[in-house]
Amino acid sequence: SVLNFINTIKLSKTPVITIGMGKAYSSGGLLLMAGHKRYIFQDTTFLLHDGTSGLYGSVAKLADGFEFQQKTEKRVKEYVLSNTKIDADLYDKNYRRDWFMNSSEMIEHGICDFIITDLDEIL
Repeated sequence: SVLNFINTIKLSKTPVITIGMGKAYSSGGLLLMAGHKRYIFQDTTFLLHDGTSGLYGSVAKLADGFEFQQKTEKRVKEYVLSNTKIDADLYDKNYRRDWFMNSSEMIEHGICDFIITDLDEIL
């Protein structure tokens, strides 16, 4: 799970810089948020959405999997709320849809910190 990579970045004593290039979609967007400094390019786009379960099996097993998935979704929500400027109401409003953002929206919502305008900024 991407949450394990996020935990590693968050626990790192060495600052980790994340750079969103192209499409920071789904777990890639969550990973971008984990950086101690978070950069994107002018045309980077972002997607936040509910998770995919891939569940199958008997009804009882589906119910067990659904219950576990709800816990994971709660953890992701807590992570997003604590690492962005997105509040619970805005998150809940957009939770069940594919929520795309362009670079200025990413800055506005605190997904990232800087838009790279010169490569020397990250070298």
